[in-house]
Amino acid sequence: MKYVMVFWNKFSASDFEEKIPLNFIAQRYRSRNFTASFDLLFLEGIEKLSQNYLQTLHQNNFLTHDVSKMYDSFSKAYSSLDRFGDYEKKCFLRWMVLKEYFRGEKIIHFDGDLILNEDPATLLKKINNRTFVLQGCPAFTVISDPHWFDCYEENLNIFCKNIDAYSKKAWQERDGWRESETLKWAGQRNRPVITSDQDLISHLIHTGRIIQDNPKNIMSDLNEYILFENPLFINQYTPWNRDLPYQYKKDGYDEKIDGKNVLFWHMQNDFVNYLNNFLIFKNYLKFFHTRLPNNLIYKDILIPESIGHRPVSTVLKFFTKDFIFNQTFRLLKKRLSNYNRLEIYKYFLEEKDFSEILNEKIWWKKGCFTSSKFNIPSHSKD
Repeated sequence: MKYVMVFWNKFSASDFEEKIPLNFIAQRYRSRNFTASFDLLFLEGIEKLSQNYLQTLHQNNFLTHDVSKMYDSFSKAYSSLDRFGDYEKKCFLRWMVLKEYFRGEKIIHFDGDLILNEDPATLLKKINNRTFVLQGCPAFTVISDPHWFDCYEENLNIFCKNIDAYSKKAWQERDGWRESETLKWAGQRNRPVITSDQDLISHLIHTGRIIQDNPKNIMSDLNEYILFENPLFINQYTPWNRDLPYQYKKDGYDEKIDGKNVLFWHMQNDFVNYLNNFLIFKNYLKFFHTRLPNNLIYKDILIPESIGHRPVSTVLKFFTKDFIFNQTFRLLKKRLSNYNRLEIYKYFLEEKDFSEILNEKIWWKKGCFTSSKFNIPSHSKD
């Protein structure tokens, strides 16, 4: 079994670790005595990284590979995907590169923003030769049956011949998707035109056109873990959503939610933005006695022009605590510095933990977590 990640680098050598903290992750795994080696495939930009940086990764079992020529070949062959932009095109084609590069080997694919709490070598013993995409999100994908790649390629080829026609037919086949989301882990697809590899894979799982083992069997194999692909919506994942509120605990390296081990933290952009907002506004949250909303980017909130002609009671209702906090948030956001991804990783994954946000006083979703005393962290940024 190969443990793989796929990257494309757009940054300078000096900026890369702040944006994509690979060395931080590699050192974290080494400190936890992970025995697995990871293969990192770079579709683009590996030459921008220094040899010293790459060597450090290699010493920590992160083995880098330049597959840019292979990707370029696929990019030319699938030019119809250009309409979706560079990022989505690379997401679509990473599976083609993985198929070509590993040629039938079993793999576990991890997105580069997925931080494991368990050694994949240990995890492998529990997976029982399964093939699945976790909850419809390819950030964590186990492919024990290489025929999965054939299914994907076949449908990608049909899709690329006529993207709009394929998408239209797929949209007509959406009936029962809510059941598929739970029973097949097909995820959700809310765009009429398939725009990402996640959209396509979701459709293929829903319609049975790609291999996906039964989630009940997977949860049985991994019954000691709680599994969620998006930490912002922990409360929505069956079957754990029946047992709210959760309690988050950390003891040494062990992190538990609902009494189960957290297999990984998917530090996807929205969740990282949420953590960033917490670090910026933690003192203001306590001042306003409010939880941290899940509105990650606040737009200007304009007072209606007709408010002056409304009754006083209506005007007072408009100026709620949430409105005032939103306006404060918007104004301060323009003046205060954001935390980069590396700083956020260090704070929550090394210096502290997630107890400051995974509690009833702070978490955006009421009733999701038990109450715990909220102490203002000592960490600050000038």
